[in-house]
Amino acid sequence: MARGEGKSTLYDLASTMCLLGAVFLYFFYHQVVLAVLAVVASFMLSRFSGRALKDGRIDEALEAKAAYDRLHPEEAASEEERSTDPRDR
Repeated sequence: MARGEGKSTLYDLASTMCLLGAVFLYFFYHQVVLAVLAVVASFMLSRFSGRALKDGRIDEALEAKAAYDRLHPEEAASEEERSTDPRDR
């Protein structure tokens, strides 16, 4: 399981529960305002899910880069010398 997937799965599950709660509130109790709030919460949790998964992938990439740089210090040093920032030239 990749980093961030567990958190993303929990957010997805909570988002689904909020959506089911919204349907239940609207059709059985006719609580429109609470149903709308549950839908908004569902969308927010879905957004957090995507962000958690993306952040996990970024963390994995940074850890892999750091591990590569530890194993190949001469390439990391030459990479730092070649800056792509035009202000450094």
